[in-house]
This record gives sequence, C-alpha cells and structure tokens, in this order.
Amino acid sequence: MEKGTINLDTEDSLDKFVGELKAMQERRFSGLNFWNIKERTNTIEFRMPNGTIDPDLWIDNINLLGGIVAVPLDKELQYNELENSLIRSKAEAIVFDPKLMDSILEIKKNGKTELKHFICMDKNDQGIETVEEVLNTGKVILEKGNTEYVDADPDENEMGILLFTSGTTAMSKAALLTQKNLTSDLYGIMSVIKVYENDVNLAFLPFHHCFGAIGLSVMLSVGAKVVFCDGLRYIAQNLKEYKVTLFFCVPLILESMHKKIIAE
Repeated sequence: MEKGTINLDTEDSLDKFVGELKAMQERRFSGLNFWNIKERTNTIEFRMPNGTIDPDLWIDNINLLGGIVAVPLDKELQYNELENSLIRSKAEAIVFDPKLMDSILEIKKNGKTELKHFICMDKNDQGIETVEEVLNTGKVILEKGNTEYVDADPDENEMGILLFTSGTTAMSKAALLTQKNLTSDLYGIMSVIKVYENDVNLAFLPFHHCFGAIGLSVMLSVGAKVVFCDGLRYIAQNLKEYKVTLFFCVPLILESMHKKIIAE
C-alpha cells in the first residue's frame, strides 16, 4: 500500500484496501512483538499530524494493538511537554514523524525516559529504526509461522489506551481507557447514527482525542471512506470537494460555520 490518494469507489478496491490494511497491521505488530513490545506494560506512542500517516497507522491510533498500550500525542507539544509525557507514560517505544527527529534525538540523548525503541516513519541518516524495518521483520516472522500477534486475545478490561488532557490550566491529566471503553463508545454511536458503506467522513478532530479516534473507528468498522481536512479554513471547501456525508466535529466548528453562512 502506497501513500497518497486511495480509490475506494468500488467493492473490489475496498476489499483490497481492507486486506492490505489487515496484512500491514499483522506485519507491524508481529515485528513489534519480536522486539518484546507486546505486553500491556509496554507503551507505544504515536506523534504525527493527521493526514500525513500511512493508512495502516490509523489502526495504531485507535488501538487495535493486540495488547500494547497506545498513547497518541499532540504533534504540537513543546519539547518539555513531550518529554514529560513520555516519562509519565513509561513508554518503551515511540513512532514519530521525521520532522520531529531533532527533538527525539535530544530525548534519546538525555535518557530520562524508558524508551528503548525509536521508530521513524521514513528512512533517515541517524541510525534510527524505521516503520519499514518493523514491517519487514514482521513479514519474516509470519512467514516462519509465528502467529503470536495474530492469535493475541487482549483483555477487554485492561488498559488499552492512555490519553493526555490538554493541560490548559494545569499539568495535563492521563485518562486510562480500556478496550471495553473504546468499543462501548463505538457501539453507542452506531446505535444512534446509521453509517453506511458509501458514507464519507471528513477527519478533522485529532486522533489523540477520544472522539477523533472513535469517529475514525466507526467509519472503518463499516468500510466507509475517510478523507482528511486540509485545515480549518478549508472545511467548507473540503465538505463540498469530497462530497462528505458524515462529519465528526465539536459544537464550536458548527457555530463558526453557521455564523459564516448567516454573514454571507
């Protein structure tokens, strides 16, 4: 699966996408298992902007991880906040955008965290492990018949994801959510809103917030399409351009859109 626009307009293309998504997920986490990142006490952090990640990392951010605790972080965190979050979460691995290389290298040098694996999204000249290397490792493991990740059965009552609050008025708080918490949210939304395979959702909310992650999970659960917003000022344009039928957002966005419509 390559980065870029993915055409899911036909059933065959959708089936192919889902198959590739599943295969990538199995290779990725089989590779992580090989590095002993597999228990609930092992935490893996994801720090990257929405819309710039490979489709298989969508799964990472909504934590279908075979037992690993996920901690999605805001890409806008300042250095001290990032390092502090890594310390508090006791993360053992971090997947990051190459644009953050300088900060990650400094954190690695300081040695204040429990990080053992630094995984960059792209190739680099710093000797940092890459997502491609994880995938290749996982592929070899699966070809040898090791299905430890594929056969994993996470405890629904154990912590599955850790979300940090914004910390606007004080130090951010860590909210611990279980697999059951996440699936309950998903089923709750699905019981109220009927989502169809031909629906299109504009992904605007950040994945390090529960609503953004669950909104994405809802769409994937029914095989619907997800498109990424180009930015706050382009919401109205993207809604038309992508023929969006479903939009997970917060009241402030709707209020702003309403004021603009009234003004016009």
